[in-house]
Amino acid sequence: MSAINPVNTTPFEPQVSTASTANPLSSVTTLPDVHDQVELSLAGRIALGVSSGRLTTDQAQQLTAQLKTIDQSVQSGDTNVAQSLHQLSEQIYGDGHNGAAIPTGTTVTHAVARDFEQAGRIVTQEGAGNLTSAQASQLFAQMKQISVMSQNGASAATINQAQNELSVQIYDTAHNITPGT
Repeated sequence: MSAINPVNTTPFEPQVSTASTANPLSSVTTLPDVHDQVELSLAGRIALGVSSGRLTTDQAQQLTAQLKTIDQSVQSGDTNVAQSLHQLSEQIYGDGHNGAAIPTGTTVTHAVARDFEQAGRIVTQEGAGNLTSAQASQLFAQMKQISVMSQNGASAATINQAQNELSVQIYDTAHNITPGT
């Protein structure tokens, strides 16, 4: 029996509450960099789901395999993967929430969407061998600290600055760059 719940085939496009009304998924079929961004976000959601205990290791492995299949389709030139990305997004949510469907009208703040992408960057760099497991764990711990700051009422500017610093640290660590050199 599969640990993955069945999905609804209706496309889901999470709303991101920002100053812009543009939907980052609306042009998924025409911009490869958006594919990368969405894939990073999905990888990050899987990693954060495991970290929070909402996803089992088996579920994460199955979801990651699905994500790799979609990535291979993109790499082979398939530009018609938006539906697969939407279904995987629903699958991640459903598996992490006991089979529940994504609630309608759900919005994701810019900070949360950025957390997903940064978690995806960490997982991707660790998978590529550019980060050790200890380095990845340390970066995830920093993500958690930023999340706690946000929950404790830190300003958006403070959260943004902390996320910017973490983003640079992810890059520097993955590329073996020592700050100040």
